[in-house]
Amino acid sequence: MIYRPHRYDFKLKYFTRDFPAAIVDRVTPLFCIANLEDLAAKQQTAEAFFAEILPQAEAKLYSNTNSQN
Repeated sequence: MIYRPHRYDFKLKYFTRDFPAAIVDRVTPLFCIANLEDLAAKQQTAEAFFAEILPQAEAKLYSNTNSQN
């Protein structure tokens, strides 16, 4: 929603093209899971990243909502 609001539902099709390289570099290692322990570790990493990014997404959502009113 922050980087490509017009294509939020295209899943990963345009991921490497639409997102900043720093985001791609942080998310790409989470795609491949070796085992359950790796899954648990990557889940924690993904949740921490989500918590970090959520305020930016909310700010963008609310600023778009307010500008349309």
